[in-house]
Amino acid sequence: MAAMGSKSADRSVAIILIGVFKLLKALLLVCVSITAFHLVNKDLGDTIERWARELRVDPGNHFVQSAISHALNVSPRKLELVGAVALIYAGMFGTEGVGLLLGKRWAEYMTVITTAGLLPLEIFEIVKKTNGVKIATLIINVAAVVYLVIRLWNAPKHTQANARPEEAPKQTA
Repeated sequence: MAAMGSKSADRSVAIILIGVFKLLKALLLVCVSITAFHLVNKDLGDTIERWARELRVDPGNHFVQSAISHALNVSPRKLELVGAVALIYAGMFGTEGVGLLLGKRWAEYMTVITTAGLLPLEIFEIVKKTNGVKIATLIINVAAVVYLVIRLWNAPKHTQANARPEEAPKQTA
């Protein structure tokens, strides 16, 4: 019998949706990482103004000016850090997503541990500044953790210790 780490889990629609959600988060974080690394040696204020014009947003707009004001406080070192951290998280979410889509039990455990571990940070971010995307992400992540915990708890245990006597391997002398 295969070890738990390589054993395939039964796939359900929920597992596939969670896997796709994790891959979408990974893709978004790769984009954030690439953008952060691309901006390291650029004038962020000019870049934001150019983006605003390309998106046909008035560069004098309050939100654009606020973004420029914040960008002036971002050092190249901070951009490098954002890029690196985003890439690390993208790798983690990508691994979870691929593992879930391949039906791997280890991916379910990994997803529970990492997603539950990040919930306090998500709650902190919502308390700091609430928006619909943050709340929706929190709800999806809580639902995924609850679903996976119930699924793992109710999963049949296929170990030697739990095998019935008639299923135990025969000893040869």
